[in-house]
Formats: sequence, C-alpha cells, structure tokens
Amino acid sequence: MEIHYREPEDERTERSDRDAEETRWMVREGVGVAVVSMFGLLVLVFGLLIATGSVGFSAPLNGSPVGFAFVITFVVLVLGLAVVSIWSWEGR
Repeated sequence: MEIHYREPEDERTERSDRDAEETRWMVREGVGVAVVSMFGLLVLVFGLLIATGSVGFSAPLNGSPVGFAFVITFVVLVLGLAVVSIWSWEGR
C-alpha cells in the first residue's frame, strides 16, 4: 500500500495570515502576563520581608547601605510593576 503525501502549499492564504497574527498576539499577551507576574512576585517577596521585620525602612535612615539598597530595589520594583502593567493593559 502506497501512502500519498501532499506537500504543504506555499501560498499564503487569508486564514494562514490570520492564524499567524493571532499566534503573535497570544505570545505577546503571554509574555506580558509572565513579566507582570514575576514583578508582582518580587514585590510580594520584598513586601513580606519588610512586613516581617527582616529588613526595615528605618535601616536606610540609620546609615546601613544594605538597607538603603533594599529599599531602593523595592521602590524600583514597584515602579517597574506599575509601568509594565500599564504597558501590558494598553495593548503595546
């Protein structure tokens, strides 16, 4: 028994263009959700460390460079989360 294999068509069709665009959209949305989720998780971790007293906001005022770097990192992550969220929700 012989199996007949049909070669894929080289022509671009309206359906294939629409499928390609939909795939690109899904990938962009997936990446946007993943980035926002990672930033959110980092903000949650830093926030919980601050809430439990592992690192306090008073540390930078006492001259601790580690505490100061920690608070700056927390602020940058919160701002980054806000920017990425807005960028994702606006549809790029």
